[in-house]
Amino acid sequence: MSLNKKLLYILIFYSFSYCQLYAKPLAIISLAPSVTENIFEANAQKYLVGIDDASKFPLQTKNIEIISDIRGLYIEKILSLNHKYNLIAFAWKDGTSLRSINKLNQYNIKTVWLNSNSPLDIPNNLNIIAKILNIPVNDILINKINNILNETKNTYQNSKKLTYIYPIWSTPIMILNNDNYPDNLLKYCNMHNVFRNNKTNLLSQETLLQYSSDRILYNDEINNLLPLLKGKKIIKINTDYIVRATSRSVIALPYICKTIR
Repeated sequence: MSLNKKLLYILIFYSFSYCQLYAKPLAIISLAPSVTENIFEANAQKYLVGIDDASKFPLQTKNIEIISDIRGLYIEKILSLNHKYNLIAFAWKDGTSLRSINKLNQYNIKTVWLNSNSPLDIPNNLNIIAKILNIPVNDILINKINNILNETKNTYQNSKKLTYIYPIWSTPIMILNNDNYPDNLLKYCNMHNVFRNNKTNLLSQETLLQYSSDRILYNDEINNLLPLLKGKKIIKINTDYIVRATSRSVIALPYICKTIR
């Protein structure tokens, strides 16, 4: 072998070794609470270095750096993390703003969308996270989710269909409408949203009181509406379980169905 070839091989070897030694480790940030929970459910929390300020569950999130809030990204913090890591951002497809995503794209930070429109999206999200991070799929949790959904559907599919209204804000009055996670979750209880096909989610008091339903679901944000709803069957719900596409909501589903029916 000629001297030039030997020098070439030595150069390639040391270049490869240098790249391995100084390559940035993989890390992820979450831009929504449901995404954060999905990351923990996928057993991928060791890669998680940044979360939005609304991510409060599980308790381990309190030790993770906050990198965004309702106003937008803390871009300086994200860029600092990107300097140390090969960073990937996981975003909520129906909630994370395109403005935030475009900002990340400007700095060549890869974004992965997770769906949260249906309970069936949760197993898909866990598979996506596992595939991207090259970690084992949490098949035990996925099977548990699918079994609970099937059992709950079988329990209530022949029961009487009940209707509900879900005001989510009082000033102005906002109701849950369109195709969304709470609707698709409560379908397993054979519950159907009166305003599912409504074009707007804003109502007047008069309009709200005109509509009849078997149940009215509420949270602390509409306490001042309760006197107006006197005489109707109203049920307080935990929004963390109803609104977020996580295994917590599915595991609680049998109790949710029993409570609201």
